[in-house]
Amino acid sequence: MDTRVLELIPHAGGLFTLRLEKPDGFAFTPGDCVAVYGPDGKRTRPYSLAGGVGEPYLELLIRKIPGGLLSDWLSGQRVGASLCISPPFGWFRPGLPETARKIWFATGSGVAPFLSVLRSGGQTPVRFYWGVRSGLDLEGIWVPGAVPCVSRGEAGPGRSGRMTDDLQEVELEADIHYSLCGLDGMIEEVTAFLLGKGVPQERIHSEIFFTNQSPAR
Repeated sequence: MDTRVLELIPHAGGLFTLRLEKPDGFAFTPGDCVAVYGPDGKRTRPYSLAGGVGEPYLELLIRKIPGGLLSDWLSGQRVGASLCISPPFGWFRPGLPETARKIWFATGSGVAPFLSVLRSGGQTPVRFYWGVRSGLDLEGIWVPGAVPCVSRGEAGPGRSGRMTDDLQEVELEADIHYSLCGLDGMIEEVTAFLLGKGVPQERIHSEIFFTNQSPAR
């Protein structure tokens, strides 16, 4: 389906927000993605929707990767430019179960589906850990309730170190569901920790956005 660029907002650390026209009849659930088609109309990359379901536009939170298949090109789009996207799809549902207490873990742009839950009126989690490379990643991005963990350089408004450095502080009550999104290494480490503490697999939900060997986006 066709859409247009309404706004492109660059953030200091290399992330950027791409705001798109919402096609007629477009309905999604927080956690869904869209595939964005490149300039050749064939190659695509999936990006998670970061906006609320009731907002009059769509938002994607993307990290610009120099030489990336699409992210570099998308970061240069002008207001009014036409793009082609797929219908929404996905299986990651960090907002569910609706009444359960939740703890969220995200790295980089993996924060997008969690933002979508919050902006859609979903329940605020017990804890929300967001791992970023630099304090610059925090500029211009509002992530309510998140504890930013900055792995490189000055922490700024966050705290220094990887989010997995302090897993021993994570609450382990029997009614909590855990959702993880972002880098595969983080997801594997946190999942292993939770399973080792006796958390059942059915209360751990994850979606890998990227790996250390991922092709450039």
